[in-house]
Amino acid sequence: MRKLILFVAACIISVNAFSQSFHHGIGVSIFFDNMTPDKITAISAITYSPRYNFRETEKMSASLGIPLSIGFVGDGNNTVYYDEVTGEETSGSIKGFAVNLPLVVNLNVGAGSTKGNKHNIGGFIGAGYTWHYVSSRDYTKDGNDKTIGGSSFGPTINGGFRFNLGGDPVDNIELRFSYYKGSNRTRLEMFGIGAIFNF
Repeated sequence: MRKLILFVAACIISVNAFSQSFHHGIGVSIFFDNMTPDKITAISAITYSPRYNFRETEKMSASLGIPLSIGFVGDGNNTVYYDEVTGEETSGSIKGFAVNLPLVVNLNVGAGSTKGNKHNIGGFIGAGYTWHYVSSRDYTKDGNDKTIGGSSFGPTINGGFRFNLGGDPVDNIELRFSYYKGSNRTRLEMFGIGAIFNF
């Protein structure tokens, strides 16, 4: 993690141009977390992803972004999961509301890195810090109703690819992958994948 942060910092320092621009996009994301005991839970979310390029060259940029995601956990229907304590399958239901708010510094190359970049394919990689909140995540286990949720925060890394749509170089599709590790008492781990249309 430390090496990745140092790499991103070195790339930012090495960029000599001072061009700046604002980019944003909207799309959908799915997150998988381990907050509910003995179960991997999916969060379906809408993502709005603004970013500010504070350093640019013809081929690359360094940016500060806030890919905000708001979504829901489950749909309240009964699900079946494996109980590690009893070794049996147990039915249960989960639902809740979630907010994921990362602050990330990224190194962007190729398509979508700047408003003038006309490459067909590009990518990005970076790291930062995330605040994550889940409210009213209720679930049923062994006939008992339980609630889990609240805030967590910790380091995050992300990366992905961008594909130019063939017209305006600003318009591109982004495939984003992320990993988050909560550093407070919840010890939440979360993987994310998203598809975003940048304009």
